[in-house]
Amino acid sequence: MNRSIYWSSVQGLANGFLFLVLVVSSLLTEAIDRRFGHAAMWCVIAAVFSWFGLMHSALIRWGAQPAYAAGWLAAAAIAYSARWWGSSF
Repeated sequence: MNRSIYWSSVQGLANGFLFLVLVVSSLLTEAIDRRFGHAAMWCVIAAVFSWFGLMHSALIRWGAQPAYAAGWLAAAAIAYSARWWGSSF
């Protein structure tokens, strides 16, 4: 068996790929427009989708992908905090 690729991560990205693309493109659009509160809300929406299994999971159930949901919540905190980073970037 070939173990050079982390297949579980690839599968997590493949499941619910349409939602993933829509959320990430919306997140990037809001961040480019410097509307970081809206970008953070898209991350929270992605966390909810991940929790219920609409993204990153082959099964729709309660608590389907808690690790991905936690990651999206961390991304929401980062996106929201970007409003205080200043204009040096």
